[in-house]
Amino acid sequence: MVHGTILVVDDNLDNRRLLRLMLEKAGFAVQTAESGAEALSLYQKHPIDVVLLDLQMPEMDGITTLKNLRQIDGNAQVIVITAYGSIESVGWKVFVEQPVSEVFATLNASILRTAALLVAGLVISALVALALARGIAPLNELQQRIRRRRSEDLSPIDEREAPEEVAPLVGAINDLLARLDRSIGAQKSFLADAAHQLKTPLAGLRTQAELAQREIDAGQRDARSLKRSLQQIAHSSQRAAHMVNQLLAMARAEDKESAIRLQEVRLSRLAREVVRDFVPHAMTKRIDLGYEGPDGDDNATRMLGQPLLIRELIRNLVDNALRYTPSGGMVTVRVTSDPFGQVVVLQVEDSGPGIAEAERELVFRPFYRTIDTEADGSGLGLAIVKEIATRHDTTVTVGEARTRTAAAGQGPGALFTLRFARTAAAPPG
Repeated sequence: MVHGTILVVDDNLDNRRLLRLMLEKAGFAVQTAESGAEALSLYQKHPIDVVLLDLQMPEMDGITTLKNLRQIDGNAQVIVITAYGSIESVGWKVFVEQPVSEVFATLNASILRTAALLVAGLVISALVALALARGIAPLNELQQRIRRRRSEDLSPIDEREAPEEVAPLVGAINDLLARLDRSIGAQKSFLADAAHQLKTPLAGLRTQAELAQREIDAGQRDARSLKRSLQQIAHSSQRAAHMVNQLLAMARAEDKESAIRLQEVRLSRLAREVVRDFVPHAMTKRIDLGYEGPDGDDNATRMLGQPLLIRELIRNLVDNALRYTPSGGMVTVRVTSDPFGQVVVLQVEDSGPGIAEAERELVFRPFYRTIDTEADGSGLGLAIVKEIATRHDTTVTVGEARTRTAAAGQGPGALFTLRFARTAAAPPG
């Protein structure tokens, strides 16, 4: 049942839609107008029982529209919604311009209830919007302060200037900024050291090439002299290639994504393969390189890891041992299983000069070289070992070798040890 037809006059589209929805649910037919001129036109074209009129509208305001309606129909029933208690005072108010006739008593009561609910809803919405605006103001201020920062500015945000409500958030942001600053600082330091280390072999390449070119230009074609220059060029290029390979290995070791992709690894198999790869180099240096451990795919040496990184770890330990062990020395790669501790143990032992106790932590820093060393290296091998060990939730320790030799010129040796968690034994087939 339709109680009557209401003309809603409001320049705000959302208000018109809301009023239409509420009034139609209350059983009224609804016409809408967004301006006073449109309202006057609709009033003359359609039978309108009540006009719901907004007082504040552009161009023709509510008062002017009301006067024009009076000229068209002196008995027009009008409900004015305004932000004023009266035309002169301030406050929220819903009032009827003229008494509604008894014919529209039911209509009037429903409309007044609907209008009152609408006004109350608008007031509550305004208060909620105001509270939200005030509540998020500190966040907006913090956002603007962060946006104004330069990209290289990682200094902490002053918590004293931050509102109390966002103090925990500011603390968390400062913690993130501090970690980023340390990480970027470490990367910058690493790149600076890498650039410095690469300069030496590259400069050697250039010097030897220029020297050979000058000798040729001067007509000096001494074969031995040219051979020495070519050997130095080859040596420098090998150092540069080794440095680049080590830098790439370091980058792989620091890649957290690759470290996450773990799979089952037979540590004994990887150790044997690495030893076989280094046998020719060990023979060239007259070093006894050996392997101690299971010969087959022993289930007791199974572990979870990233195969490429574990292989790189073993390669760097063996390469480091061969570099520092003198001719006639020994290098042993050992893989054992500790059934009680549920770990797989990897050891690389050499008969070289050993590492002083004061330097045993320092040798794992990138580009660190032991004092008075004559071995040629990049200074990255043990840093890579430590990084890979960290990615596999273990540590690497260094001490003196257990096996002593009486060969002249050999020292106490070094023993590197890592312990990896074993995987569960495979069920019997």
